[in-house]
Amino acid sequence: MTRDEQQEMTRRLKREGLIRPNTAAQFAEVEPAVIWRWIVKGVRGVKLEATQGPGNGWFTSKEAILRFFAARSSIERTRLSQAESPTRKQAAKGLTEFQEAIAGLRAAKTKVAQ
Repeated sequence: MTRDEQQEMTRRLKREGLIRPNTAAQFAEVEPAVIWRWIVKGVRGVKLEATQGPGNGWFTSKEAILRFFAARSSIERTRLSQAESPTRKQAAKGLTEFQEAIAGLRAAKTKVAQ
């Protein structure tokens, strides 16, 4: 994230109303350590928007938490829609076996014709 992007995010969070991780944890119904982890490490490439205040304390906003949840849900829906179901895997395996059998029959037919 560029410095300008960071500054814009900080302004947005301030407009929305800064809250400490303990308050954010109550809002999100998770432990404060989870909020910290979402800020620092993120989940599947999505980080919770936050800014550091005086004394190196982290601050976020309720709206940032809602955006974080929305982004995670969107990524999860995409991931699930792209995942292959057992039925698809089985069908693909069956098709491969069928294609191999056809190739084997063609090879055998070519040998007999020679």
